[in-house]
Amino acid sequence: MEKQGVKIRESLIPNINEKCKTAIPLLIMFAEALDNHLTAIQRDHELKSQIEERKIRSDAAYEGAKRKEKALLEEKLCQEKAKAEAEAKLRAEEANRAAMEAQRREAKEAAEREANEASSQVAV
Repeated sequence: MEKQGVKIRESLIPNINEKCKTAIPLLIMFAEALDNHLTAIQRDHELKSQIEERKIRSDAAYEGAKRKEKALLEEKLCQEKAKAEAEAKLRAEEANRAAMEAQRREAKEAAEREANEASSQVAV
């Protein structure tokens, strides 16, 4: 009986060899297809990552530009406010000088009137 079992096994060997010869190219083809697929997935992932990085950099640059523009606007407003305050101070000083000049003139005119009245009374 053992001889028969050995013969069955030996007769299967050529069959297995033939099947392996046809299966190996298929396995190679499947392995290459899988490798190509995984490479494509990796490439797509890298592209998506690069796009996301560019978007993040772009957003950061936009935010930086907005902050810079806001700072420039605030500086401009501050300068305009300082200029307006300085102009208001100059106008107030001018008004004060004019008021003091008017008071001085009034005092001088009053003194001249009193002197004229006094000289009129002395002459009478």
